[in-house]
Amino acid sequence: VRWASKDNTSEYLPAAEENYTEALEINPDYGRGIVGQANILYLEALGSLSDPEIDPAKLDEADTLLGQALAMQGQPESFNIASKAHFQRGQVYLTRYQAQVPGSDWLSLADAEFAYLVADYESGDETLASLAGHAYFRQGVIAYYMHQDPEAEAAIALVEKSIPLVSRFYQAEHFATLGDIYKNTKQPELAIKAYEDALALAETDEMAEKYQKRLNCVLLTGEDWEKCIEILNEEE
Repeated sequence: VRWASKDNTSEYLPAAEENYTEALEINPDYGRGIVGQANILYLEALGSLSDPEIDPAKLDEADTLLGQALAMQGQPESFNIASKAHFQRGQVYLTRYQAQVPGSDWLSLADAEFAYLVADYESGDETLASLAGHAYFRQGVIAYYMHQDPEAEAAIALVEKSIPLVSRFYQAEHFATLGDIYKNTKQPELAIKAYEDALALAETDEMAEKYQKRLNCVLLTGEDWEKCIEILNEEE
């Protein structure tokens, strides 16, 4: 499932779903299996690169399974079921916000879910380090969406905090997002540095091309973000 998330493809999801289903047939109280099934539904809800339309019904199904996981008793402490379920629920809520699903303050709810995992990590559970990195990053994005302070200091601090905890692939993505925030808040020199860091970590030619385009925009336009968007659209 992590591979599918990283590569943004559904190719690996059927096999993962089959494995979780078989595990739950053997042990219906297998918390990891329920959280895993919820993660598959979440990834399916995102769609593919060729058809990125979000499916709110699958998000609802994932949310229901995560509620079941959180209600389970007697799970091994090492499974970290509650932490992982709260993280995944945060992803569901954040996606609902991005899809403009009506009903609740999805950003605040998502932030609270990610905060649950972060608290467990900061209490000393190092096994959650990588997941905490992803939680910090998402909290940074939420802080940027919610507060819009002139220099986005809270958002930047959280994204920076995430980078040492995640793999190289995600480090590059997080640096690129940092560059976007700096660019949007009219800090072009810092944006250039962040995009250069992303470019240095790019694992594929496709990633490198994406980061280079963003870097070129800043170099060509400085603080004129609208002009930069025009350049990016022209190059698509």
